[in-house]
Amino acid sequence: MRTSLLSNKDTFIADVKADMTRRDPRRRRTWVIVTDGERALQRWVCETFKSVTLVLDLLHVLEKLWKVAHVLYPEGSREAETFVYQRAERILNGQFSQVVKGLRLIATKRKLTATKGKTLQDAAGYYYRNPRTDNGCATAPISKTAGRSPQAPSRERART
Repeated sequence: MRTSLLSNKDTFIADVKADMTRRDPRRRRTWVIVTDGERALQRWVCETFKSVTLVLDLLHVLEKLWKVAHVLYPEGSREAETFVYQRAERILNGQFSQVVKGLRLIATKRKLTATKGKTLQDAAGYYYRNPRTDNGCATAPISKTAGRSPQAPSRERART
């Protein structure tokens, strides 16, 4: 495939579609595309690829969880790590709605600053929007990235 990540979105998506069509011209396989959860991109992909399954990338899910954990607990703490692992496990088991409810409850019950509360509400909104779609595409809840664990980005950088 000649597609460059430096291409604009139109060119990139057209090149991906051409490559997928070349590989499976009769559409015998289920076409799956992993996205980061950006709604405009998901709509664009669904308009370009009829009958495609969208999958939410786990790395983007974890990024949001770590932001929430660091609002609630000190960075690098065991509490932050436990918070992320527990919610990541629920999400991987398809329990998005429980995670959303929990984040909203924490935002309501704890007396957080407006900025911290917004971080929790934003994450809850992201998880609420992404296991479902209103644009005609099928969805699969998440893409597990092989060989990766839900580690904090800052801790990961420190090890390398």
